[in-house]
Amino acid sequence: MRIAPRKTVTPGPYRHAHEHGISYAILSKAIDTGVPDPVSIALTLATVVEKLGAVIDDIDDDLVDLSEVAERVGRSRETVRLWSLGRRGSGEFPLPSGLLPGSVKVWEWDAVNTWLSKHHPTLAEYVLLLSRVERAEFRIARQSASTNSHAA
Repeated sequence: MRIAPRKTVTPGPYRHAHEHGISYAILSKAIDTGVPDPVSIALTLATVVEKLGAVIDDIDDDLVDLSEVAERVGRSRETVRLWSLGRRGSGEFPLPSGLLPGSVKVWEWDAVNTWLSKHHPTLAEYVLLLSRVERAEFRIARQSASTNSHAA
């Protein structure tokens, strides 16, 4: 999950919450208070971050190309390319989510990270990542809350 506030936006991908002013203490508090699922945790985090003065516009889909995957996991681009083609490792690498100009394939980081957690657990990130469906649920809940607050 990437929370992209209007204030104090840090350039580059949001890989770890602590690098961008969202402490693990806040995340732990959200988890420790019995918040049951990733979407609820994200909504709780958004509320906490807004109380700190930021405005949450959206959450990022966190699309990555092969070079970005390689950088995040500390492997060569060629190794990641071979994973993506099923020529190295166990196969089953996620399908690309789309193409950028120049026919550059991109993947959703949460799908790649889920694959890593199964096939290369030491390379996976163990941070809050929302799936495509969970990101949609987050957006719907935020929109609903915004609509309800404007109607009151």
